[in-house]
Amino acid sequence: MIKIKLGQVSDALGVLNILASQKLPSSTAFNVKKLGDTLFQEFKQFEGIRTKTCEEYCDKDADGKPVKVKAENGREEYSFSAEQRELFNKEINELLNEEIDVNVRPMPVRVLDSAKLTPLEIGKLMPFLCE
Repeated sequence: MIKIKLGQVSDALGVLNILASQKLPSSTAFNVKKLGDTLFQEFKQFEGIRTKTCEEYCDKDADGKPVKVKAENGREEYSFSAEQRELFNKEINELLNEEIDVNVRPMPVRVLDSAKLTPLEIGKLMPFLCE
């Protein structure tokens, strides 16, 4: 069992996706896949809560439905007043700082010997590595 902050989940998933696209020894690939699947379940739960929180704090139309706008990147986002965005961010940051228990065993750092990762990327996996 590993204790991490919820905010570390998406960082680790990003690096695990990089690893998943590389040719790795079978045992490393298995460990990466298992950790990725476990973290993805935590991420899905977080996303569900984040979406509900967005809908709670965002602007509403005349029918009380959430208002969405197109962002610069072309994706739809919830619309917030400045005050509501601040309240939303505060609540989400508190959630991201919550500690969770992840039911996986740490991987020996040597399993990453053949991986092509930057020091920053390895840092995002540190909670899941051991000597």
